[in-house]
Amino acid sequence: MLYGAFAIFAVPDVGYVVGLGVLVYATIGVFQINSISMIITYIINRFLNRYIVKELGGTTGDTYGFVVEVTEVLLILVYLIILSILSATVVANPTMF
Repeated sequence: MLYGAFAIFAVPDVGYVVGLGVLVYATIGVFQINSISMIITYIINRFLNRYIVKELGGTTGDTYGFVVEVTEVLLILVYLIILSILSATVVANPTMF
């Protein structure tokens, strides 16, 4: 329940509707994509952190930030490659889907 200045934004039961929507969205198959993303992210983080510890002798907040940013960029590149392969497959075999 919102009080004060934020009360004008209060809509009854919006939290339940949003929560149900998120639950349905996650169970329809997006969870599988998120699991793959977590595995890819973990692998990239392990390799980058191992390299940083070997070269610098440890980690700092700056190196953590570097690892996060590089991981995000590499994950986007992995998605682009996967989507390119999938779109090429669909174009080559339109009756398959």
